[in-house]
Amino acid sequence: MLSVFEVGATASGPCEALASSAGERLGEEGWEASFLTQEELLAVLDCRLEGEDVLHEGTGRLLAGAVSRFGWELYQGRTSSGGIAVSVTGVGSVELMVGERAGERVAPLEMDVRHQSGQHGVDSVVGLEGAWGTGRVLVVHRRVGAGLSAPWVCVAIELR
Repeated sequence: MLSVFEVGATASGPCEALASSAGERLGEEGWEASFLTQEELLAVLDCRLEGEDVLHEGTGRLLAGAVSRFGWELYQGRTSSGGIAVSVTGVGSVELMVGERAGERVAPLEMDVRHQSGQHGVDSVVGLEGAWGTGRVLVVHRRVGAGLSAPWVCVAIELR
């Protein structure tokens, strides 16, 4: 399962539920990765701006022994708390291969994301390789732009 959503920000970072998730920094572009339990993911989802939906949700099938590719395109119009019309657009792709090394599930991942939320935007590629515990949801997240009012975009991937 793949979900894309935005969460609100504080001056110091993302919402408390995401900030306390012990994320791992991925490269120099501000991306972080967290492996969350279902309960932790629900707490992060509660950080969405009031009335906001998940921007994209889809399911896919992993190819045995091969690289699996997933993608999304999204567009949503909304009105900010100040009454200003804001558009949220995005396109992204994920390449993922799940394997096993020394008895642990590993999943090298590469993700290309272009996300625009009003005047804030991000366009980058991020990669990750590491152990992915059973029952954990990978949430890759980053502030959309440099402004303190910019939301955080989250891409959640759950393997079943």
